Amino acid sequence: MWKSRVFSLAVVLACLFGFSCKVGLGEAVDTVPPTVTITYPPAGAVVRDAFVLAGDCDDDTGVSSVDIYYERTGTYATEKAMLATVNVGAGEKRWSLTINPNEQDVKDGPYVFYAVAKDTQGRTSGTYTQSFEVDNTAPVMILTKPTSFGSDNPKAYGRSISIEGTYAEATENRIDKLVVTFYNEDGTKVTGLSANDTTFNDITDMSNANPLIIAKLDTSGSADPLVQQRDNIYRKLYGTNDFTQGAKDFYFTVTA
Repeated sequence: MWKSRVFSLAVVLACLFGFSCKVGLGEAVDTVPPTVTITYPPAGAVVRDAFVLAGDCDDDTGVSSVDIYYERTGTYATEKAMLATVNVGAGEKRWSLTINPNEQDVKDGPYVFYAVAKDTQGRTSGTYTQSFEVDNTAPVMILTKPTSFGSDNPKAYGRSISIEGTYAEATENRIDKLVVTFYNEDGTKVTGLSANDTTFNDITDMSNANPLIIAKLDTSGSADPLVQQRDNIYRKLYGTNDFTQGAKDFYFTVTA
């Protein structure tokens, strides 16, 4: 019995004083799921034509793939559906997918895109979402007021100039940007007005009940940016602060 104890003690001491002792724990267990993000397009963007959907991914054992899902939201909402699986190379921490709306049935409208990563052990990440719009169709616009270019009886306005009409636009029937370009009677552009000065954003209605005011004289000294914009256009069109000099003829084009 005593010899056996000495031998056991010798083994313990050998481990304590620097000799190699192996302990078997089996294969490493993957307990951490991968991570994934969508970094492009940015949230709220409007994309046109073929575009790249891209993001980051990471995992301690390596990411093998990223599954992409999508759904159209808003008026013409669709159910969430699988779009594609992106294979990720060994050691890679970026993923990307080129989307061609014509080939992959991504119609105009607002969308939510989803990304889910899978690591080499089969574990999956949480779902990352990004919302943006796809718009490849120009709006169709019909103006009912004022009358068309070259008319012998142009629409007469006082101290407020507005346009009325109807339009069709696939992205929630909203015009993101409308640019008005003004011309003098001789066809030359009105000076002092840049495209930025005469750009109106987020148009949702320009009907007879709610015409879009594009120029309006303001004498109140309002600090409202839209009121100031319209007042600046009106004064540049008239060319003077003496508004008793009678009527002046102008033409303008509208680009949506």
